[in-house]
Amino acid sequence: MKKKSMKIIKLLVLPIVLILFGCEKDLYDEHLHQAKVKSEISLEQFKRETGLNDFIPTIKIKLNEANSLQRNADGSYELSDFDIDTSIIKRIVVNQKITYTFQLTPKEEVNDRIFNIVYYFKEGWQYNIFEIKPTPENLIELKLGLTEKIDGTLTKVFQSYPVQTFDNCTVVTIWIENCWGFTGTCDGCTICLYHTSVLVCGQSPSYLYLDPGPSTGGGGGGGGGASSTTSPPLNDENAIATSPIINVPTLDAPKNPCSELKKFNTNNTIQQALRILKVQSSGSQEHGNYISDATNALGANYLSFPVIPTDPKKPTSLDITDGLNTGKVKGAMHCHTDPVSTNAVPMFSPADLSALLNISIKHIPANNVPKDYAEYTVMLSVGSGHYALKFKNYSNFVANFGANFASFDADLNTFYSTSTPSANSNTLIKDFLKALTQNNLGDVGLYKATETTNSAGVANITGWKEQTLDTNGNIAEVPCT
Repeated sequence: MKKKSMKIIKLLVLPIVLILFGCEKDLYDEHLHQAKVKSEISLEQFKRETGLNDFIPTIKIKLNEANSLQRNADGSYELSDFDIDTSIIKRIVVNQKITYTFQLTPKEEVNDRIFNIVYYFKEGWQYNIFEIKPTPENLIELKLGLTEKIDGTLTKVFQSYPVQTFDNCTVVTIWIENCWGFTGTCDGCTICLYHTSVLVCGQSPSYLYLDPGPSTGGGGGGGGGASSTTSPPLNDENAIATSPIINVPTLDAPKNPCSELKKFNTNNTIQQALRILKVQSSGSQEHGNYISDATNALGANYLSFPVIPTDPKKPTSLDITDGLNTGKVKGAMHCHTDPVSTNAVPMFSPADLSALLNISIKHIPANNVPKDYAEYTVMLSVGSGHYALKFKNYSNFVANFGANFASFDADLNTFYSTSTPSANSNTLIKDFLKALTQNNLGDVGLYKATETTNSAGVANITGWKEQTLDTNGNIAEVPCT
């Protein structure tokens, strides 16, 4: 299978220490200085030091392997064949004990997890395999290079040491160097070092949070923040030190948003749903439908359009939270309420733009295929027609969203209040595009449907045009081809 390009997220993380229970406060500074990390040693050096001259950069967890987690019905781990990436090898020495950490790449392509394998000497050379699984939101930020934080879970997948010790709980302590804003050398003082401890037991995933950033705020998992709390005894005979290698695939270039919109032109169910929503936009209640992945009895994928429920705290509005949490929603169609009787604006709101981002984050594609960010959409049907929001450059949009959304929200509401809800659609489109542009959020496109009425008097969507502003601030339509 073709390999995806990989981008290395370099964490400023001192050794992760894997031990059985126990800690001694008076060893804090001593053990810190005894931990030494050297990254990117060569494979030849690894072989010389370990004597593993017949080292093969592949590994297989056999079916019903006693030392692996039993996740499948046949007693096997869900992934079994891995390639060992020898481009980066982290060699760590703690109290004269040496460990070597490699990145593992499953031969069956997986896009939501990272695997590390750690070699250590205990009655011969042994190894452990760990799975690091970021949250969907964190994974996107890692892929975009927007963060070095890890927020997710840590699981021990396999150990070559005898199974009788496999279910024992292990304390994973992550030491993070954090000296930004200070002068001199980081010497283990509490202002430039903190740790997060994670308890890993048997086959259960444990919460993991790593933050190597300039803030001294820490994470969960039993520790965090600038801390002088107790240090684990690195001289414990079961101690294993490792520094994680976090590789994530870079985002694929999205497809053309227009190509995705044109698929709706031939989907009769979507066409009918949008016609109904357009009629309902004259009422006092918002209505909507998800665009959601579904699977039939034969395992074939298709789109379904469940009704979006109302918000229990605001009955005239919709709440998409539960739908997004299923991981199946890739879009939403909805209408706003009547602009005359309810003073609602018949154009996209700040909440609609935020919903588009949340859909892209929460959606989990079938079979772990990479996300295509151009297929995500929020659609609006009002009296003036049908509209859609689409990502044009997802990476740029996400990079600018956090710092600019609040000002976009304020600007758009100011523009709308000046224009009034009864303003014509062109005025409202200009308001929306102007707010996007001046807040660096123009990497989302606004599209309007072209409708043709057939002989039976039924309006059908036959095309789409992107709405843009020319140099004079007037609308310039760009047809989707």
